[in-house]
Amino acid sequence: MSDYSFRYGDGKREMNLDGQNVLAVLRGNTIPPIDDLKTALIHAIEFPIDAVSLKEFVFGAENLVLVISDLSRFWMRQDLVIPHIIDYLIEDCGICHEKITIVVANGTHPGGDERELRKLVTDRIYDCVKVVNHDCEAKDLVRLGTTSWNTPVSINRIVAQADAVITLGACTHHVMAGYGGGRKSILPGVSSMETICHNHAYSLEPDQFVSSH
Repeated sequence: MSDYSFRYGDGKREMNLDGQNVLAVLRGNTIPPIDDLKTALIHAIEFPIDAVSLKEFVFGAENLVLVISDLSRFWMRQDLVIPHIIDYLIEDCGICHEKITIVVANGTHPGGDERELRKLVTDRIYDCVKVVNHDCEAKDLVRLGTTSWNTPVSINRIVAQADAVITLGACTHHVMAGYGGGRKSILPGVSSMETICHNHAYSLEPDQFVSSH
C-alpha cells in the first residue's frame, strides 16, 4: 500500500492505494514561479507571439470588454492578473474606465454574487470598472448565425456589441475541447443555453449528435 496526496481546493486529500492497482504515477513538470508577474505580463501583451500588441488591438475602442472565467476556475488566479491588465488599458492605452466592462464567462453556471465577483477581480477593480455576470438564458442575447455543424450561435449582448473583446483564460489541455482558453471564453463562456447544449452534444462523438444524458 502506498500513500498519495492530492491538492484539492485550498487543502489536500490523502489516499492509500494498493500498488498492484497503480499502473503509473504522472507528475507535472516543475516550473519556477514568475518573480515579477507584472513585468512578465506587460512584456507578453506588448510583444505577443504572431499577433499585434494589446495597445494596437484596442486602439480607438470606445466600448471594450474583458471576458474572464468564473470562480469555478479560480485556480487561474484572475485576481493577480486582472488589476495589471486594467491598469495597463487605462494608463498605457488611454482607455477610460467607463469604457471597460468585465463580463464573467459563466457558461451555464449561475452567476456569482458581489462577494464572488470582488474575489475574482479585487475590490479596487470592482469599484472602478463595471463587472457583470453572463446569463445563458438572458432574453437579450445576440444571434450571430449558424456554424457548419448547425449549431445556432447566440452570445452575450455586451460582448457582441463591443468594439474590442479580450478573453482571459488559461491555455490548458481540455478533455473535450482540445485546449481551453481563448475560444472557450466565448463558447461556452458567454453563449446561450441552446448554443452550449447543441455544441456539447458533439463532445463524445465528433460525427454524431449525442450526449451523455
